[in-house]
Amino acid sequence: MKPQHMKWSIPLTLLSVSIFFVGCGGGSNGPPRASVSGKVTIDGEPVEGVEVNFLNPEFPNYGSFAKTDAEGNYKLVQGAVPGVNTIFFSKVEGGDMALNPDEGMDAGQLEAMSVGNDGGQSSVELPKQIIPEEYTDPSSKLTFPVPDGGTSDANFDL
Repeated sequence: MKPQHMKWSIPLTLLSVSIFFVGCGGGSNGPPRASVSGKVTIDGEPVEGVEVNFLNPEFPNYGSFAKTDAEGNYKLVQGAVPGVNTIFFSKVEGGDMALNPDEGMDAGQLEAMSVGNDGGQSSVELPKQIIPEEYTDPSSKLTFPVPDGGTSDANFDL
């Protein structure tokens, strides 16, 4: 006769292994994505270093991002969720201080640092957004219909 704890050890081990594999595998990584690339220009001229953002409002946690090269070309890193996406952009230039969101230095912090001790403005020049304002906000009115099969013609002249 087997001890009582041995009677249940094999079924419990099999159940634990089954739960582990079911819980850790085969899950969905969000909605399907489609490859998207194109070109960004301002007044017909290509612009390097523009951050391009696609956001499908039906899947707000699955936005997509790219940065333009010297010819204004971009390709979204993870593709975009098919359907109508809101598009917004960012590119800052100039200033005596550099934005570094990875280290917590955003535009608001730079602006606060530029205020003199007496409450007046210091001589520090802040970086400037070069993208027209109507295209810099996630609530932008600019949209693009991403087809299920993706596209290489998502071009924008701002």
